[in-house]
Amino acid sequence: NIGVAEYARGDINSAIEAYEEAQRIRELTGTMESPDGAILLMHLGIVMGARQAHLIRHIGVERRARRDADTQLEHLAESRRILERCGQVESFEGALVLTNIGIAERARGNIELALEAYSKARFIRKSTDTLETLEGAQLLNSIGAAKGDRGDLEGALDAYGEARRIREATGTLASADGVVLLTNIGVAKRACGDMHAALQAYAEARRIREQTDTLYTPDGAQLLNSI
Repeated sequence: NIGVAEYARGDINSAIEAYEEAQRIRELTGTMESPDGAILLMHLGIVMGARQAHLIRHIGVERRARRDADTQLEHLAESRRILERCGQVESFEGALVLTNIGIAERARGNIELALEAYSKARFIRKSTDTLETLEGAQLLNSIGAAKGDRGDLEGALDAYGEARRIREATGTLASADGVVLLTNIGVAKRACGDMHAALQAYAEARRIREQTDTLYTPDGAQLLNSI
């Protein structure tokens, strides 16, 4: 819980320290090989990925960022192994772990491996009736981004469209994640040559940023550059 709180307030290093301390305690008490241990490793992998993303924006820390990327995947792979051993990989938690494995693989440029992990996560969400959720919408957005990376714009837009439908149904389109989704739709539409639809998506994303007072931020500036 300390790691979750530290991460929520943006203190990534303190979050990592808290999760690593929890890992040491679980290893000492023999409770690492459990679903709770798997979720701990998943969270540790997520914050490692967040620190990696932060580090690569600064000059001179590429080596540490690469180490974080490797460690992130190691934690996520171990989390998946524990869930498989416990017979719980086809669960809400298993889908989260696979989604984050996909995110990590995409960040390393391994698009096919990312899509493989996303596909397994989507299958689990469909079979457990959890695709029509915020986590399901985030997964579909990630699938769209990976498909766009490999030039499958039709597949990307299909995934984005499904994610948008879920966000509209759950009333969460007007959010930070909704803005990311709309921006991705705009990028894909522009790549298809449909500038009218691209500008519509960008305009909708801009309205949400204005409503949430996030237009005059680095992310807002990036959106304005796209427009």
